[in-house]
Amino acid sequence: MASTSKRLMSGSEDSTASLHHDDYTAGWISALPLEMTAAQAILDQVHEPLPQSPQDSNCYTLGSIGEHNVAMACLPKGQYGTNNAATVANSKTRSFLRIQHRLIVGIGGGVPNAADIRLGDVVVSTDVVQYDLVKVLPNNAFQRIAYPMRPPHSFLTAASRLRASHSSGQNHISATIIESRTRLAHYDHPMLQNRLFCSNYNHPSTAESCDDCDQSQLVSRHIRQTADPMVHYGRIAPGN
Repeated sequence: MASTSKRLMSGSEDSTASLHHDDYTAGWISALPLEMTAAQAILDQVHEPLPQSPQDSNCYTLGSIGEHNVAMACLPKGQYGTNNAATVANSKTRSFLRIQHRLIVGIGGGVPNAADIRLGDVVVSTDVVQYDLVKVLPNNAFQRIAYPMRPPHSFLTAASRLRASHSSGQNHISATIIESRTRLAHYDHPMLQNRLFCSNYNHPSTAESCDDCDQSQLVSRHIRQTADPMVHYGRIAPGN
């Protein structure tokens, strides 16, 4: 089953009525409905739904981003992790046989390191390690038993080109966000304080926010000269 929106293209617009399953070569998976909402907001156009294979239980939003036709799906409620993402991806290929590029896009946490990653920034994966595949050694040390998985060659070359563009100041993320807000007026910048606490600080387990946390444990960071999101490149660590 596929969903539609107010940007639905009719049969008279750009020959959308002639689109078929084989026209979709990119698959997009979100883990949470909130992530799916953000994904749908960046579609340039939303397409008419298409019939699905009886063996495909996903719900889709079909659309285009630039020259790419994309089939978007969200994980079932309460079912997360790499195994469920693989199930959704496999089901997608039963209806869209020509899907060549698959992306999992969503919200992530960070591991303390030298990179100054802040709320709203974007991280592009250059390799992947499943963090829950580790072995506990007798001295309580952890040994990784999963090996890095590299994205497809086409993704890595695209990431290199994207990184070069960002290094030269060609970042269109803010413009895309501003344009998306015109369609989703009830979503706006939350104006959250980007507070980072020391990595060894234990937050109160019952606290719903950091308002009552020890402010002396805050990490002092420089003020950025721009509010535009920064793009980082590195290892992504998914898990179940």
